[in-house]
Amino acid sequence: MKNKDAKIYQGCVLLVDDDEMIRKPVKQMLEVIGMKTFTASSGKEALRIFKDNTDTIDCVLLDYVMPDMNGKETFRKLCKIHPEIKVLISSGNDQEEIQEQFKGKNIVGFLPKPYSFNNLQMKIKEVFER
Repeated sequence: MKNKDAKIYQGCVLLVDDDEMIRKPVKQMLEVIGMKTFTASSGKEALRIFKDNTDTIDCVLLDYVMPDMNGKETFRKLCKIHPEIKVLISSGNDQEEIQEQFKGKNIVGFLPKPYSFNNLQMKIKEVFER
């Protein structure tokens, strides 16, 4: 997973995904590129972590499809806490359909699943260069 050419970033990401098989390796990838990373397995957990760490978290990597509270609802509630938070949506579903639902919202990008270390690194770079 380590990429000798990986550019190191400084910042903090809240990774929200209900699938542990995704959360664990993605957390490791984010840490390889220098990101402090909080993880949440649900929208409710994400909101709790975000409320407690609003001043620390720079970006949220948010799964779109989750049980109980989906990505759209989680996004809406995150924005009530911090309207300017940068959110990167991740999903294996149709990118255009999801982007249409978030049109005009504070979404900084879409990361289609499955994604590689290089794709993740590129999207994080885009987020932090905005």
